[in-house]
Amino acid sequence: MRIRLLINKLVVTLLCCCMAVELTACSSQNRGRQYTVYYTNSSKDKLIEQNYNIDIDTSIEDTARQLLDKMNVKPADKNEYIIKPDNVTLLDVMLDGKAIALNYSSSYKQMSTQVELLFRAAVVKMLTQIDDVLYVHFYVDGKEALYEDGTVIGALKKTDFTESDSAFGEMDWRNVQLYYADYTGTRLVKVKEMLAYNKNMPIERMIVQRLISGPTAAGAYTSLPKDVKLLGVSVVEKVCYVNLSEEFRDELVNVSSYVEIYSIVNSLCALDSIESVKIFINGDYTNTFRDSISLDRLYKFNSGIVE
Repeated sequence: MRIRLLINKLVVTLLCCCMAVELTACSSQNRGRQYTVYYTNSSKDKLIEQNYNIDIDTSIEDTARQLLDKMNVKPADKNEYIIKPDNVTLLDVMLDGKAIALNYSSSYKQMSTQVELLFRAAVVKMLTQIDDVLYVHFYVDGKEALYEDGTVIGALKKTDFTESDSAFGEMDWRNVQLYYADYTGTRLVKVKEMLAYNKNMPIERMIVQRLISGPTAAGAYTSLPKDVKLLGVSVVEKVCYVNLSEEFRDELVNVSSYVEIYSIVNSLCALDSIESVKIFINGDYTNTFRDSISLDRLYKFNSGIVE
C-alpha cells in the first residue's frame, strides 16, 4: 500500500511538472510577435515567406537586427535561398524617428539590378512590420544609396512596392516625375523618383497610387486625400481617364483645389504617352470639384503652378 501511495505521489508530481513546463512554454509563446522573413527561389525572381517569432520586449533596433540576421540563415528547404550575396556586409542599423537606416559595405553596389530590387523590397516589407517603423533608408559606406541613374533612393515604405511584386520576374523600373504640394499648399514641387512596378500594370495607375501614398522626399507634401481610391485608369489617344472615389471630392486636404487637380495632371502628363487628363469622381464628370472647378474638360500640363 505504501509503495502504491509513493507511486501515485510521484505520478502527480511529474504531471504537475509537465503542466508547469507547458504553461511556461505557452507564456513564452504569448510574449512573442510573429514576423515574415523573406527568401528567394533559385531564379532570384520571387519572394518566399517564412514566419519568425521575436520577443515583444525586444527593442526596435534589435528586432531589425534579428530579422536581418534571420534573412542570412540558410533555409531548411533546399528550394529556398538567401537573397543577399555573401560579400555584402551590413555595417550598421540605426533608428531615425520612424525610419530604420541601414548602412552597407561598398560591395552593395555590385549586386545585379534584379537582386538589388528583390533584396530592397524584401527588407522594406520585412522591417516595416515592426511597430512605429514606416520607412527604410539605405546607405552605402555612409552615403545615401543611389539608383542606376544616380538619383538618391531615399526613404522607402512598403507601398512603394506593389502587392503583386512577389513575382519579380514581372517587375520593372521606371524613372518618373511626380508632383506633390509645397509647404504652402498653393504650388507644386517636382520630385524625381525611380518607381518599381509590375509590367502587367499600367504605369499610369502606379503613378496615381504613388501620389495617394504621399511623398518621402524632403520639401514635398501630400497633395491628395489619404483615403481616396483609384477606381480605374485608361488611356485613349494620349488622353488619360482617371476615375477616383468620392473621397477625392469630400475629404479635405490642406492644399488648394488646383494643387489636387494638377498634382495628378502634371504627374501623368510628364509621361511621353499622355497629353491631357480627364478626371471622374465615381464615374461622373458633370459636377464641379470643390464647387468651383469643372471636371467637364481635359486638363493639360500646367507649368505655372510648379515652383
